[in-house]
Amino acid sequence: MLRAVAEVMAQQQLHTWKPQHLSNTAWAFATLAFNPGQSLLAQICLQAEWKAADFRAQQTVNLAWSLATFSYSAIGLLEKLVAHLERRRHQITAESLVTLLWSYATLRCHPWRLMSVLQAEMDVASLPPAALANLLWSYATLGHRPVPQQMVTAAAQVAERK
Repeated sequence: MLRAVAEVMAQQQLHTWKPQHLSNTAWAFATLAFNPGQSLLAQICLQAEWKAADFRAQQTVNLAWSLATFSYSAIGLLEKLVAHLERRRHQITAESLVTLLWSYATLRCHPWRLMSVLQAEMDVASLPPAALANLLWSYATLGHRPVPQQMVTAAAQVAERK
C-alpha cells in the first residue's frame, strides 16, 4: 500500500506543495522506515531546493533527517537549506540542532558556517547524554576541528557520572 501511495505522489504536481508538505511527506516515509523511491525523493528535493528560503527551522531538520535516514544525498539542497537556516538559528532547539548536524554528517555534507556560528551559542551542558554523543559523533565524522572545549568538558562530565 505504501508503495502505491509513493507512486501516486511521484506523479503529482509537487510544485504546488509548500515546504511543510514536502518536509512532512519525507518525514512520514522515514518514520515508517519505508523508502518511497528515488523518483519521489528527487522531486521532493527539487521542489525543496526551489523553496529553501521558505523552510522553517523544524522543516529543515525534518527533511534533512529524512534524507539521512534514506541515505539520499542532495548536497545542493542541504547547502541551500543550511544557508537559510543560519538566519533562523534562534528558531531551533539544541536537540534539533544535534539532529540536523547528525543528518548532515551522515550524508557527509559539512555545514561549516553554521557549525562555526553555533558552537559559541550552543549550551552543550544541557544536552542529554545521547544527544551529546551524537553531537560528538557528528564532529568526528565531519572531521570538524577544533572540537569546542565545552563539548569535551560536557562529555567528560557525563563519563564521570557513569
